[in-house]
Amino acid sequence: MTTSPDSPGRIAAQIVSGIGFLGAGVIMREGMNVRGLNTAATLWCSAGIGVLCGLGQFKNALAATIIILCANILLREAAQRINQLPVSAEGEKRYILKVTCNKEDESAVRQWLLNIVKEAAICLQGLGSVPAQEQGYKEIRAELVGHADYRKTRELIISRIGDNDNITAIHWSIDSQ
Repeated sequence: MTTSPDSPGRIAAQIVSGIGFLGAGVIMREGMNVRGLNTAATLWCSAGIGVLCGLGQFKNALAATIIILCANILLREAAQRINQLPVSAEGEKRYILKVTCNKEDESAVRQWLLNIVKEAAICLQGLGSVPAQEQGYKEIRAELVGHADYRKTRELIISRIGDNDNITAIHWSIDSQ
């Protein structure tokens, strides 16, 4: 093992680290959808090919290039075919859950709410709190995303929340966004 700052292993490690950081910046999350994974993976593979070329392994670099090009071309076509398949009539819905509690109980109720949402296997998009209309109370607002057939999940969440004596009001609605 060499301790030289310009050893090939160190240079490759720095390239992997830097490209990983750039690739993470390419990935965008929009609700339940994630975009940019192919771009991030292709950037990382391109950096790997560059490392192979830098090490003088041109045959391996050429083989990797061919594999990556074939994968991108074939998988893009497969993804387009999959995207053309019919989607169920009931898609994703955004729900707003509002829970009112005493100011003193806010942190306990928030944690309890997080545990229930996790148990119900529904996606939590946002969680916040504001002063409620009644003085001394807080309104905790949770933005949830799930399939339209989440009626059972909704009932589970509401019934579990209704069991908590610290909660004074519950409101569940479908977000119009």
